[in-house]
Formats: sequence, structure tokens, C-alpha cells
Amino acid sequence: MSLAPEPTIAARSAIETWGDYEQRQIAVEELAELIVALKHYERHRVDDDAVVEEIADVCVVLSQLAVMFGHDRIEARVREKTERLMREVNLVGRFTALAKDEP
Repeated sequence: MSLAPEPTIAARSAIETWGDYEQRQIAVEELAELIVALKHYERHRVDDDAVVEEIADVCVVLSQLAVMFGHDRIEARVREKTERLMREVNLVGRFTALAKDEP
């Protein structure tokens, strides 16, 4: 299972049609829209469907960025960061268990 967004035919076609620069600008816009949706969700101004919609848009542009910057490179970094996260989670879990054992 790939951890990084898969470069799709649609992603490659969008880049070929509109170019790298334009699609990077679209990626920035979509990421900003996700940020706004998440902030609005926290304030109960939108429901989770709005957040899901923006996540889907971000997934589409991430696949384009994977084409531009190299899926294999991104996959390797995602794997490293996921492993680091798991080490941190496990560390916190051990500290939490120790704290529960204290009187």
C-alpha cells in the first residue's frame, strides 16, 4: 500500500494541459480551502461533508504534486515520518502507562 498520493493519469494530464506552475497555484488554493473548512468545522459553521469535499480536492492536487516532485521521494519521506510518529505515539503511551502506575 502506497502512503503517498499516487500520480494518476488525470494528474499528469492536468499538468500537461495547464503546466506545473498553474497546478502548484491550484494546490495552494485547495490547501487553503481545506484550512478554512477545518476552522469553520471547529466553529460548527460547516458540517463534515464540507471538510470531506476539501480533503478530496487536496488529494487530487497532491497527486499532481507527486508527479512534479517524485512519487518515490515522497513515499520514502512519508514512510520515515510515519515511523517517527509511531515511535512518538509508543513513547507517549509508555509514559502514560507509567503515570497511571504512580500513586
